[in-house]
Amino acid sequence: MKHIKYYFLILLIPTFVGGVVYGIKYESSKFEAKTKSFLEREARILEWVVKKNPNATIKNFNKFPKALLTEAEKINVDYRVLLAMITKESRLDPYAVGVNGEIGLGQILPETAKLIAEKLKDTTYEPPNILKNGRYSSLGSLGDPIFNLHYTATYLGWQLDEFKTIPISLRAYNRNPKRAKDYRPNDRYAEDIAFITIALLQHMDIENR
Repeated sequence: MKHIKYYFLILLIPTFVGGVVYGIKYESSKFEAKTKSFLEREARILEWVVKKNPNATIKNFNKFPKALLTEAEKINVDYRVLLAMITKESRLDPYAVGVNGEIGLGQILPETAKLIAEKLKDTTYEPPNILKNGRYSSLGSLGDPIFNLHYTATYLGWQLDEFKTIPISLRAYNRNPKRAKDYRPNDRYAEDIAFITIALLQHMDIENR
């Protein structure tokens, strides 16, 4: 009987080893496919950046795709919505300054950035330097695209927590949370972002390319 047991064990060993090897190969191929998809997604994000801002530099945007995906995941929103929003805000110009002093990718006001820094207890935040004529001599931390993206996503995340729905949260980000639900028929901010998001869905459709 011992010999029969050993015989069966010898027969089973190749099957077991083969199963382990197959499992390793399968997991490895899944990992490679996931990595490839992730890299392709990052490449498509960068293509979008250059499409909207031909003056974009590697220095400013080499870490941007990964940061975008990470920040969007933190606030539980599709990264294309976040990318569409900052496209609407600044056309992806990290040095953009709005008529009211808004700065960078997410067009954040210095007073808003100050509130965010205080709430986050962020001691790394450097405010912009404002001259007597109201212009900036430096944009501070908000001129850094990755930092600006972090504060933009954080502030949008707070609006999502408060208002739950994306359209109202976008209006809260743009207008002021206190006026998020005001009836303004000519305000197409959220609608514009929706159209940009649709364009991004087509642009990021990697599998069908």
